[in-house]
Amino acid sequence: MRFSRFALVATLSFFALSFLTWDPASAGFVSHAVFANPQAPVTSTPESAIVAAVKRALSGQSDLRKLTVSADGSQVTLTGRVPTLHLKMDAVKRTLKVAGVKTVASQIELPKGESDPNLAVGIGRAVDGYPYYTVFDYIDATIKNGVVTLIGFVTPDMKKSDDIEESVSKVRGVQEIRNQIVTLPTQQGDDDIRSALYYRITDDTNFENVPIDRRPPFHIVVDHGVVTMYGWVQGEVEYRELESIARFTSGWAGSWRYRASFLATAALSMGAYRFGSKDG
Repeated sequence: MRFSRFALVATLSFFALSFLTWDPASAGFVSHAVFANPQAPVTSTPESAIVAAVKRALSGQSDLRKLTVSADGSQVTLTGRVPTLHLKMDAVKRTLKVAGVKTVASQIELPKGESDPNLAVGIGRAVDGYPYYTVFDYIDATIKNGVVTLIGFVTPDMKKSDDIEESVSKVRGVQEIRNQIVTLPTQQGDDDIRSALYYRITDDTNFENVPIDRRPPFHIVVDHGVVTMYGWVQGEVEYRELESIARFTSGWAGSWRYRASFLATAALSMGAYRFGSKDG
């Protein structure tokens, strides 16, 4: 089914959460980073023994076995090249778990992506492929030189923010992830609104051919009674019907917010590429 460029997109403020990955701009380094394990006990393990133990910890993954490992006291330096950010993060995590390792200096290189627009396609597939990404979640991103900023909202029933970040980190070409996905609060009133919206939409003949349960063309964010919709509908009739459903859903005490936008153009905005639109 092909959806027209009738978008339902709200104007929102996004709040930064803690990053699972590192932020060179704020951390004061450019391409490499030092990670510490503050809970590591102070030991006098010989450097040769630490190097051997780290190599054993990395040996379970074929790409990590190729890394060069060196030690200076309790600091281990990892050098080499791996295909994805996920593997780079995994190497650091494995190393920090080794007895005697206090800090890890990562000098691991990542391959560059062909272009940000091409990278956006892979990231979109990674997000859409997340099995718990529902019609009541909304994820978007900006990409600049391989640095991905994830934004949007997810329901609080699982660790969706972390899971989606991990999925995106496995996309080749991603250099860094800044996770600003907001996990919505647990509220029974919002859950009731979601249930009522789901029932009314799936019971409406205007949406009987819309795949609500898997890769839906539009997404609905419910936060403290405020209903916000993003995505695509087939035309004016469906657009107005969704608005009507949101306004007259039992238990809804907030406001309907939307802004028409032609995101299908995927325009470059301040050098950052947005992939959140769907047209297919």
